[in-house]
Amino acid sequence: MIYSTPMKNKIRPKVIEDAIKRFEDRGQSGAHSPHGAILCHVLNHCIKNGISFRLSYLAGGGYGLQRLDLCNICHKIMDTGLLQDVNCGGDCTACMADAGDPDCINTMRAVKELDSTDEGGDFIETDE
Repeated sequence: MIYSTPMKNKIRPKVIEDAIKRFEDRGQSGAHSPHGAILCHVLNHCIKNGISFRLSYLAGGGYGLQRLDLCNICHKIMDTGLLQDVNCGGDCTACMADAGDPDCINTMRAVKELDSTDEGGDFIETDE
């Protein structure tokens, strides 16, 4: 799907190129109007190039894009806030542990230890 918007004023190609370059360099775009032409151009760039992204409403108003990095091995989204999804040079911690990276193995051991000590939520045991 290619996004487009009616434009009263034509945007200079350099402005579009700069917005796409900022997105590629920083992994996120600035705030854009929901009907903004620049946002549409950055969205189209992501779609055409197979870049995974998240479109978010920003607290200050407008919308922004954030690039989602995928693990090169398992293709899951990285940097979700979970230890096993930390970006380790293009691969997630879990895959790097499977490949034998000692730091990632230790991290995954800690994750499994935390999971095993989790008591499963806020349930109250009864004798019934």
